[in-house]
Amino acid sequence: MNDKAFASPSLPVELIVEIGRQTLRLADKKSLRLTCSFLGIEFKPHVLSTVTLDIYLGNTDCGLGLLETLVEDSKSEQSTVCKYIRTLYVDSLSPSTEPLVSKSDVTLKNKEPKPRINFWSRSKSVSDSETAEKRLRLLLEPALKALHNLDTLRWHWELQDSEWAYHTILASISTSALSKNIKEFGFRHDGSFSTAIGALTLPNLPQLRKLSLDGNTISQVTFNDVLSNYELETLHIFRHGSYFSLTDRCLPTSIADLGLDGWYIDVPRIIHNNLTSLYLGDIIEYDNSASDDAYYFTREDAFNSLWDSLRLEHVQLRNLAAPFRITDALLDYITSYSGLESLSLISYRDWYVDGDNASRFYKRALPMHRSTLTKLELTPEHEDEWCFGTENVEVFSLMKRLRYLSVGIHTRGLDPDPLELPGHSIYHKDGNFPNLVASLSNPH
Repeated sequence: MNDKAFASPSLPVELIVEIGRQTLRLADKKSLRLTCSFLGIEFKPHVLSTVTLDIYLGNTDCGLGLLETLVEDSKSEQSTVCKYIRTLYVDSLSPSTEPLVSKSDVTLKNKEPKPRINFWSRSKSVSDSETAEKRLRLLLEPALKALHNLDTLRWHWELQDSEWAYHTILASISTSALSKNIKEFGFRHDGSFSTAIGALTLPNLPQLRKLSLDGNTISQVTFNDVLSNYELETLHIFRHGSYFSLTDRCLPTSIADLGLDGWYIDVPRIIHNNLTSLYLGDIIEYDNSASDDAYYFTREDAFNSLWDSLRLEHVQLRNLAAPFRITDALLDYITSYSGLESLSLISYRDWYVDGDNASRFYKRALPMHRSTLTKLELTPEHEDEWCFGTENVEVFSLMKRLRYLSVGIHTRGLDPDPLELPGHSIYHKDGNFPNLVASLSNPH
């Protein structure tokens, strides 16, 4: 097409900007920019709003190119890159080692791949890890300090990443120019935290509203300080192999999005009417009526107590993720209201699940949310009656807004390709089921 034909767009500028905002996939945004010079300019802030820093053995040029671009842009009189960046993912900073998990591994259990834009270095390509390490040490700090409009940092610190990189990032975001704008901070660490580093010292981030920590990276004292000093809207703390106590204080009512794994809890202290999202791993309820010998309920008691409290307090969650332990208490809660948008029930550790409640779940609980549910994920250890099959196909066909589905299949009574079975598939009879990512796995 002739670019001049699109130099003066027929659509209002406000509508074009809204199109850019509603276009979620980075590839689509980049394609739209190529259609004409006007869209190239208008969509630039959308394309550059989120970048990923991922440097590892065999993949150094693009990450170092990004750092070099940020440093050069910070020295120019008028920024053309740094001012647009709002979100930074830090995946790996280890030029001399390969990642622990293959970067090509993308499954339905993971989120979509992080946005990646190729910033190729103007310098000569780096072929050895020693030179790449030197350039990383030279560029990382000034590049980070150039991101004055950064409001979200999601950082995955791997075992092979250097302690120098860890301290450099913390020091950079602690500067007043950066810390005053950061509203969301996420830190994930796989494995045991280095004894030289110790527990994570959370920087002073006065505007922090969303905090997500995955791994044994924060002390109980720091956690208590976080609850006291920040007005959080989102709090996700996932621990592995050890437990924290959340029994001596109530969660702030400002927290609408809560995620907990590896906690002793006192259920009434974490329930309030502002909760909209709940993501749960391993929790154990504390019996505060015991005087001398503190007694902890079983995990099932903890969850049943939680479901009962949510139902009795009329807390209507929009998003729920929990271990696949389908009890009467959970079904009573899910059936008590309508409005769930996302439901994930995942097989967890050694919990055995039978099919006794499958019929009630599909016939009474799930239909309550047929008009709102966009994501459904059911992965019990032993699927059987929980699978997609002839006995529940009509329930699935009612969920017209569903975009993401992960469930096992029973092929008994179904066409060999159940997705192509006219009138009995999860696709509506009119064929209109947009944007569904279907993972009907583990056929029986």
